[in-house]
Amino acid sequence: MKALTEKQRNILKILAVPVIYIVGLVVFVRLTFPYHTLRDRVLAEFNGSQTEKRLEIDEMSGSGFFGIEVEGVRLVELVAVAPSAEEEPPQPNSLFVESASVSISAISYIFGSVSADFEAEVGGGELSGSFHQNAAEAKISAEGALIDISGLSLLSAGIGLPLGGELSGTVDLFLPEGQMKKAEGTFALQIQNFTAGDGKAKIRGTIALPKLSAGSLVLKAAATDGRLEISELSANGPDFEMDASGQMRMREPFDKSSVSVNASFRFKEAYTNKSDLTRGIFGSPDSKIPALFDMDPMVRRAKQTDGSYSWMVSGLLAKPNFRPGSRQPVGKGAAEAKE
Repeated sequence: MKALTEKQRNILKILAVPVIYIVGLVVFVRLTFPYHTLRDRVLAEFNGSQTEKRLEIDEMSGSGFFGIEVEGVRLVELVAVAPSAEEEPPQPNSLFVESASVSISAISYIFGSVSADFEAEVGGGELSGSFHQNAAEAKISAEGALIDISGLSLLSAGIGLPLGGELSGTVDLFLPEGQMKKAEGTFALQIQNFTAGDGKAKIRGTIALPKLSAGSLVLKAAATDGRLEISELSANGPDFEMDASGQMRMREPFDKSSVSVNASFRFKEAYTNKSDLTRGIFGSPDSKIPALFDMDPMVRRAKQTDGSYSWMVSGLLAKPNFRPGSRQPVGKGAAEAKE
């Protein structure tokens, strides 16, 4: 190996001073940074702007040279009405993240952009991905594996029933000018062993459905110029099957996006005939007593000749409207239509 010349050694000595200074400064900042104060600031800023949800973080610390790690993150839905002294206080709906870390690229920040990689443990599974943003665009890529959704009660609250299953899949989005309304990208998600209901929670405040198994729930969609086309939203399990398609016009914030979806679902005989309770809810072929599930006029209008139910979902994603889909009349008219 060729020895360094005197000139090269002098150059290295000159460069060593600022390098050692910068490394020392980074290490000092990393070891002394007030993460506890930063956590309190984040909580104050977020919770001060919210009236329906509260953010909680147990611990915040450094990760690597330019990263942050948090543990025990909870997004809790605030209870609007306090229970009476005789009532047991309801368990608030929440979204819990066991731990998460974000690693930020210092070089990208120097050149006026933000680049970060993230990892999180959620529901016993893993979520990872990356984010990049500059003045011209933003990109986000995320991948999840075997995330148990049964503990994400905030998600279940949005559906109106307790949910179970393991979520996996990928999301890739490109946002020109950082705007959701111009989004391009794909969604490919699947919930294995998807279940809904627990025999206690009621649909529309009237009927408590026993737990049903819907197999795998699959969502495939692609976004072009902010319009998300849902090519597949389906499930087919031992108790339940569903098929839906439609579109979403993406907006900011995301819950202000508008949806237009046609959905059809059917409870299978193995489920409707499972017990006296399910036969009472869905009726028996030889029974003259109307099914409890069909007592709602809206549900009766949605019922199809083959026993399935058709719905049109439209409006804002946060508060969608449900209307019965078009159908042929059930009963004598249906029989005549088939002839």
